[in-house]
Amino acid sequence: MKHLFSARHGDYNPSDDKQELTDEGRYQMQRLAGAIKEILNGGSSYLITSSAPRAINCGKEMGNHLGISDLETDPYLWAGFDSPMDNFMFNPDYARLLGPVNKNRDRADGIIVISHKGVAENLARRFQIQEWGNSDIDVDIQKGHAVHIDLEGKGYGIIP
Repeated sequence: MKHLFSARHGDYNPSDDKQELTDEGRYQMQRLAGAIKEILNGGSSYLITSSAPRAINCGKEMGNHLGISDLETDPYLWAGFDSPMDNFMFNPDYARLLGPVNKNRDRADGIIVISHKGVAENLARRFQIQEWGNSDIDVDIQKGHAVHIDLEGKGYGIIP
């Protein structure tokens, strides 16, 4: 893995049980996928999402644009009033939060994790601490955006 992308899901219809993406949500994921594709410059990518329908729908939309047909889901990455109780926001465990990234880091040049605001922000911070011993990440990830951590350049930024 050369790049980690810790993304917040895009805009969705909360009154729909399937949590389908809105037109804006689809656009957000397409834009984010374009930025990731440019950064990876032909490199491989692996996609992990929370098990929330909104995150899975975002993963499918992004996967369509990146040529990824399979995605891994992890219920621990789900946060929100509609989430299971055994998740990061109710039971913070940093090793468990980083687990899906650490176990898949040899699978691709870029690991993309689509989750929720607090989870995505904490994942980026804790990953930077794991890799470099400290974190200067203090971000507010908006829907359809991601923290990009460049492991080779040892830097980060918000995309798109």
